[in-house]
Amino acid sequence: MNIGNIPGEGVANDKKTIEVSPNPAKNILNIKLAGYTGNMIAQVFDMFGSMVLQKRLAPGNTPIDISTLSSGVYWIKFFDNDQQVQAIKLSWNNTVTLHSGFVLIKSLI
Repeated sequence: MNIGNIPGEGVANDKKTIEVSPNPAKNILNIKLAGYTGNMIAQVFDMFGSMVLQKRLAPGNTPIDISTLSSGVYWIKFFDNDQQVQAIKLSWNNTVTLHSGFVLIKSLI
């Protein structure tokens, strides 16, 4: 799921994108960046606002291990140089599902 085409600075057709896959995911969530520097961070928050996971993202593809998350609803927020550029809602129940409107869900089946 491509969760954002963010116009880049400089060249008019330079785009910044964040792609999250697979959808649904079991244990690993892949984050693919295009047009960003190496200063990207992904933070996962539970529904109470506590950060439960943080990962520095490399240009290209970065895997994030989500197997340790308990069932529930989470937000994954993306930061570029300490500025939030995107947020996705997640739910988890043995698989993570990305929903339109930037949703990721982990649920137990």
